[in-house]
Amino acid sequence: MKTTPLFKIMNQLVMIVFLASGLLAACAPKATPSAAPPQETQPTTAPEATQPSTEPIKLVIWTAYGKQLQSAVDAYNAKMRAEGKNIEVTGTELAFESISDKFAVAVTTGDVPDILDLDLVLAPGFTSKGAMLDITDWVNQAGLKDDFNPKFLDLGVWDDKIYMIPFSADVSVLYYNTDIFQKVGLDPAKKIETWDEFRDALLAIKQADLKTDAGLPVYAFAAASSAGSRMFCDMPFVWTNGGDWLNDQGEVILDSPETIEGMQWLTGLYTTDQLTPPNPSSMNWDDKMNLFYAGQVGVVCSGSYVIAEVKDTAPDLNYNLMLFPHPTGKGAASSFIGGDMIGIPTASKHPKEAWDFIVYALSEAVQVEVWAKDGLPPVRESMAKNKYFDENPKYYAFTEGVKMGQCPKTVFYNELYDPWKVAWDEVFAGQKPLDQILEEAADSMHEIVSR
Repeated sequence: MKTTPLFKIMNQLVMIVFLASGLLAACAPKATPSAAPPQETQPTTAPEATQPSTEPIKLVIWTAYGKQLQSAVDAYNAKMRAEGKNIEVTGTELAFESISDKFAVAVTTGDVPDILDLDLVLAPGFTSKGAMLDITDWVNQAGLKDDFNPKFLDLGVWDDKIYMIPFSADVSVLYYNTDIFQKVGLDPAKKIETWDEFRDALLAIKQADLKTDAGLPVYAFAAASSAGSRMFCDMPFVWTNGGDWLNDQGEVILDSPETIEGMQWLTGLYTTDQLTPPNPSSMNWDDKMNLFYAGQVGVVCSGSYVIAEVKDTAPDLNYNLMLFPHPTGKGAASSFIGGDMIGIPTASKHPKEAWDFIVYALSEAVQVEVWAKDGLPPVRESMAKNKYFDENPKYYAFTEGVKMGQCPKTVFYNELYDPWKVAWDEVFAGQKPLDQILEEAADSMHEIVSR
């Protein structure tokens, strides 16, 4: 088995730490850098099996979701005992904001976990540097490759080889208050598919000038202003028009006609139509969700956790979900895929056993009996329909999001947030035309990806 020489990985550490330390969101984007970093040679076949041993094999998985993962780990360990195998998995929970930095350091020492569960936006930064094992053959042999959204799987691919695969997902959808829709004459059961239909619905809410029982104003739309929120909740609108940060070749297209058109329509909801609460540029995530729970806003974007949270926070709230609409006669619904990728570090001491756990983690025992049971959509399309989501069909909006969504792929993801945030700040400042704002942001992005 050929692995990446340690001294070469050490030489690459500075770049990995720099890429990893700027994480801004647990949910991410899609595109390849224009100049790909050199790829170290990786094995083209699955690593050889670990030799049988009478000593117990202890596998360690690093994750930011220890509590959520523990039931899967416990079930796997019980399975190993039932099969008479002396293998045990231990989950090590690390703080979300530090897991990537700690792994970057571990790569230089060789003291890596056997399995890494990592935010999907950070996967390209490590797969491009030789830190993860080539598992292409194993993925193909297990029949997994065609069971993922290709855009999701692509986040773990580098130079046509698979190093990490989808593990867990949380995608963005639009929540809408069905009572508010009914009050303004909208049929909450009628599917909204196009930009025009969506804007018309928001305008109807604004023009109705509704008040809550407490006399508080009801707004049509609310969105958080952070760069991560803008990506998770606003970029899907632009994607439906063919716009993006970067194209599949890694070229900056933030100033393309498709992106400009999509952004013009989207920003018009905030600026021209004024469909949001006052000072939308200062609204944070909790602000908008609290408005939704209080019945003060018609539509917000969020993830699957809200379904469970509503039960405790606003049990009388009536609502439904939809994906992001598309331009009339063009595109299709979209969503932002957030979540994690899973893989085996190159220096793992037990790659065969690590892969066995990953296969188990992609089975119904985890994807359905853990993820779906807890309200997370399975990452495998063959498991999208399941008994838990049948009990609450609202969750199927998320399985559609997993199937149709995307996430930018780039080793520069976190760096690109800076010009993205500046662009949005300038949109709300209202002192420059949008095409100029996006052209200047695109120039800044081009400098970043050209390094």
